[in-house]
Amino acid sequence: MARLRVGCIRWQHDGGPVTGDSQQVLARDAICLLDVPPHKTGTAFSKPVDPILGQANVLVTATR
Repeated sequence: MARLRVGCIRWQHDGGPVTGDSQQVLARDAICLLDVPPHKTGTAFSKPVDPILGQANVLVTATR
């Protein structure tokens, strides 16, 4: 968690973006996407991850 960049987590629901702290959409209905930056041998990409990672990232970002 310490090495993740601020803003690397995005939430998506029905093809549209959702804020991480939204009360309108339940976490089980939203998809959590991790934005992986480009590196030496690859390009940038987004990867679906467990919603718990996204919720934890919101808490860590708030303390930074």
